[in-house]
Amino acid sequence: MTLSASSTCNGIGGAQILFGNISKPHHESSSSIFNIKWTKSTPSPSPSPSKLRIRASSSSVNTAQVNAIELKPIKEISGTVTLPGSIIIIRDNQLLSFLVFLTPIEEEEEIIASNMKNTRALSLLSALVLASLVSAISKQNDFIVKELKRLNKPAIKSIKSSDGDIIDCVKLIDQPAFDHPLLKNHSIQLSPTFVTEWEQSKQTDEESITQLWQLSGSCPDNTIPIRRTKKSDILRELSFASKNMSINAYPISQIGNEAALGYVSGSKYFGTEAGINIWKPSVERNHEYSKTQIWVIGAKNNAVINSLEVGWHVSPQLNGDKEIRFFVFWTNNRYRTGCYNLRCSGFIQVNKNVVLGGVISPTSVYGSMDQKRVTFLIRKDDRTGNWLLLNTNIFIGYWPNSLVPFLQNGASMIQWGGVVQNDNFLFKHTTTQMGSGHFPYEGFGKTTIIGNIKLIDENYKEMDHLAISTKVTRPECYDVQTRPYDSGLGTYFYFGGPGRNENCR
Repeated sequence: MTLSASSTCNGIGGAQILFGNISKPHHESSSSIFNIKWTKSTPSPSPSPSKLRIRASSSSVNTAQVNAIELKPIKEISGTVTLPGSIIIIRDNQLLSFLVFLTPIEEEEEIIASNMKNTRALSLLSALVLASLVSAISKQNDFIVKELKRLNKPAIKSIKSSDGDIIDCVKLIDQPAFDHPLLKNHSIQLSPTFVTEWEQSKQTDEESITQLWQLSGSCPDNTIPIRRTKKSDILRELSFASKNMSINAYPISQIGNEAALGYVSGSKYFGTEAGINIWKPSVERNHEYSKTQIWVIGAKNNAVINSLEVGWHVSPQLNGDKEIRFFVFWTNNRYRTGCYNLRCSGFIQVNKNVVLGGVISPTSVYGSMDQKRVTFLIRKDDRTGNWLLLNTNIFIGYWPNSLVPFLQNGASMIQWGGVVQNDNFLFKHTTTQMGSGHFPYEGFGKTTIIGNIKLIDENYKEMDHLAISTKVTRPECYDVQTRPYDSGLGTYFYFGGPGRNENCR
C-alpha cells in the first residue's frame, strides 16, 4: 500500500506526526507489507520525498475485524531520520488512516524547537486523541469478536433465505437466553398452562406470522431458528442503542419520537391480546424508523421500569435494510439498556417456525378489503409466573418472571399503536410514514387498524369491551381515532399518517 502524507504537526517530545491518506496498489499481494511515502516538513521550497519499506509486526491482517497494527521500520533512512513508531488503522483490509511518529532530522531540530512553544499543547492533545481513538477501535474490535461468538451459536442446520438472511437452526438449550446468570439452571417452559383455553379460541392461521425464510426450509425439532448476526449488525446496533433507549413507553415525552397510541392504565393487567394490521411504511432516513406494536408496562411514580414489547418495524439502522420485520423487545431498567429479539440473554424462544427479527411477508395492500394482520397475546402465566408471547395458537416464547420484577404483580399500563423517529433533517419534518402512511379518517383498508383488543384482569379473565384513552404528539402528522365496539372488530382504533404534508412541516 502507498501512503501519501497530506499534513504534519509537531508531536510528543519533538517528534513530528504525519497524517495522510492511503491507497492500495493492485500489485500488492501481501497485506502485511506496505510502502510508506512521506514528505519531510522543512522550510525548503522543494522537499524531497523518501520511501521506507516496513513490515507489520502482525503476520497478517484479519479482514473480518478492525485492527490497530503497530508498524516498525526494517531500516533507517539517510542515516539521521528514524521512525520510532507508526500506527496504521486497518478495517476490512483497507487502510483508513495512519499516524506516524518521526524523529526530526538534525538540521530541523532548531526550527522545530522554536515552533514547539506554541504548538506543543495542541500537538500533545492531538496525539492523545488519536491514541485514544486507536485504543477505542481495538476495544470495540474485541467486543465485536466476543459478541459474534456469543450470538452465533453452533448450528445444526443453516438456511439461506431469499431476503438475504441466513437462518441458523440452534439447539433449544444453546440459545443466547441461557447465557444470563439468572437462567443458568432454568427449566424451560415448553407450553402455556392455559394452552387448552387458547387452542379453543377463534384465531385462524390467517393471523399467524408468515416470513420469507419459511419458503426456503424449516428447522428440526428441539431447535429454534436464529437470524445470523454479522459484524455490520453489531456496529449498527451499537450506534442505534444509545438513541433507541429513549424509545420508551411514554414516547410523547421523548425528543424526536412521535406517537399515535391507545392505552389503558389505573388498574392491574396480566396480559393483552390484539390484532395488528401489517403494512410496509416508507422510512425516509436510515437513522429513522417506523414501528407498530404492543407495550406491557411496569411503572413506578409514572416512570417506566420494565417493559415487554412485540410488533413489527422498519428500522434501517438496526436491521440494515428497509424490510418490515417482526420484533420483540424488553427492558428492566428504565430503558438504560434494552434488548431486541435474541441479541442479548433474556427472552426464551421455544418455537421452531418463527424468526425473531425475520422479514414478514406479505403485507396489506391499500384499498383492499383483504387486510393482513397478526394477532399477538402477551400474558402472565398464572402458574409459572412467566410472561408468555403467543401468535394465534403458536407459542413463540416467554420472558422469565425473574427478569422483570416490576411486572411480577401485573402491569400498570398497556399501550398499542405506532411510533416514528423524526430526525427533523434540515429543520423539516420527516416523510417517514406511520402504519399505512394514511390518516385514520380514511378507514378500513386504507389506514392502520389495531382490533379485537382484549385485556386480562387480575383474575385472569378476558375483557373485550374496553374504554381506551389516546395519546398523539402532532395530529397533523400522525393521528389516532377510536371507534365504537364492533361485533367483528371488537374494541379497535385506527391510527397512522404520512408525516410531512401541507399541514405538517
